Amino acid sequence: MATYTYTAVDASGRTVRGEVDAESESLVLKKLHDQQLHVTSISPARSKGAGGGRLFGPSRVKLKNLVVFSRQFATMINAGIPMLRCLEILQTQTKDPVLKQCLASVGSDVSSGLSLNEAIMKHPAVFNKLYVNMVKAAELGGVLDTILDRLANFLEYELEVRSKIKSAMMYPVLVLIFSVVMLFALFTFVLPKFK
Repeated sequence: MATYTYTAVDASGRTVRGEVDAESESLVLKKLHDQQLHVTSISPARSKGAGGGRLFGPSRVKLKNLVVFSRQFATMINAGIPMLRCLEILQTQTKDPVLKQCLASVGSDVSSGLSLNEAIMKHPAVFNKLYVNMVKAAELGGVLDTILDRLANFLEYELEVRSKIKSAMMYPVLVLIFSVVMLFALFTFVLPKFK
């Protein structure tokens, strides 16, 4: 169960802020709606204390894991497996804890009536705007499996480019480190002998 912070407007028009414990954002919405509150924003509460998550912003999913997720999701949709079942299977299969939690939330939102793009839009740390908009277009066009496959291809290409950039940067970095070590050795051991 996660904690969510919310901002809402009550029946008298007063802004109310608070925290709610729930399984997903959709359940938070339901709880607050039952309390006659009109929700304006919901976000996962930041963890407090020593073991409280990352210090610098939301956790991100590795690109490689997103590629695998997209590819498997496309394959399952193409095979005719219902979307909710796909999300359940993918949630149990993934080893990435951030993606696992995200898929649980997405599955819950989809089962409560949201479209897939609306559900993944709530997780900008995992799914960027391009991904969300492509899924939205795919849902409207009825070609979700095709678009997910294309997204997987695009993400694979991005992963490959990043890998090439990293490997291309290794040589200059190694040369720089070697140069610094040589200069240090020169100034520390060689030059003092000439004094």
